[in-house]
Amino acid sequence: MDSQDKGHDKRRFPRLPFKEAVKFQFGDYNCPDGSLSRDLSRGGICLTVNEFIPMKAQVIVYLQRQGESRLVELKGTVAWIKIIPESERYQIGIEFGELDESVRREVNRIVVTLN
Repeated sequence: MDSQDKGHDKRRFPRLPFKEAVKFQFGDYNCPDGSLSRDLSRGGICLTVNEFIPMKAQVIVYLQRQGESRLVELKGTVAWIKIIPESERYQIGIEFGELDESVRREVNRIVVTLN
């Protein structure tokens, strides 16, 4: 399902390019090699992953900017999935759930640095 393009008008937060290595966890699966993010907003993140993760799955993304010691744990839900043509990889859009204030501040801090 590719609702990425259809959902563009529904976005509450603008996406900003964000190409960083991140780790994520889905159920008992803890991605050993990490993933590459594509973009980030105050409301979610897009990842390129090797494993299929179903729609509405609960995911935890562990974000740590290069050169920083802070590790940000973001809980979210898979909002869309796109198969990358001619590969066995996927792009997934993860919508963040309720973030506590300190995590929200960290995401905002990162987003501000991307502008």
